[in-house]
Amino acid sequence: MFQKDVTEHPEFILRVPMDDNVTMGSGSVWVNFTLHYSQAFGNITSCWNGPSTTSTFFNTWDKTNDVRFYDDRIKSETGFNQGFLVGQQYGLDGTALEQRNGDPLVFVPEVNLTSSPENAGIRVVKFAPNPDTQDQFSSPNDVPIMRMSDVYLMRAEAELRMGDEASALADVNYLRSKRSAPGHTLPQYASLTLDDILKERGYELYWEGLRRQDLIRFGKFTEAWQEKPATDASKELYPLPQSAVDVNPNLTQNPGY
Repeated sequence: MFQKDVTEHPEFILRVPMDDNVTMGSGSVWVNFTLHYSQAFGNITSCWNGPSTTSTFFNTWDKTNDVRFYDDRIKSETGFNQGFLVGQQYGLDGTALEQRNGDPLVFVPEVNLTSSPENAGIRVVKFAPNPDTQDQFSSPNDVPIMRMSDVYLMRAEAELRMGDEASALADVNYLRSKRSAPGHTLPQYASLTLDDILKERGYELYWEGLRRQDLIRFGKFTEAWQEKPATDASKELYPLPQSAVDVNPNLTQNPGY
């Protein structure tokens, strides 16, 4: 469902259909805003070298047994290759790519928000690029708003919070069975905690815009992670626009702002 030009998929409940021939604005550029300048493809002359994921999240994955993770063994056997770019990067012709200063383009987990080199950060390619794309502001990858896997995980979370671990296990393990690849079965849970469900939501729904609210709901948002110190609970809320507060005496600014 994250490949280019998927006209329909049974797991989509609500999606925004996209077209590589129609300019849709920056919200539709899943790939080129994370790739390095030298990873241009199709008619894109330069990518933006922007967002990456944190090593804090990256290191939660079972990199040996989880077939949803990038794995050379699985790629060679089944063609499976989804998720993250780390290490030396190569062009479509197999040529080792370089940074603009001529150094090898090797993506590293380390990030310093004050002064990062251009190879810093683990890049995400969950939405597969179209190698023949014609416009840097268009994408053939549909935007998922709600998917069936999210429904299973929401139900499992509700079941576990109500004390019904057996039903939660059935939902999560069913989803994991659907994510297995030929010859590589995703291990099943024997027991389940809320932390397990939060991790599963990350593995299934990363790069889809749900993580902040998930971390708040599970009481994790104020914790420290890569390039973020522990923060006060007030940061679970955004500030009210000052222009709204100025004209409405019934509004009180949220604490901490």
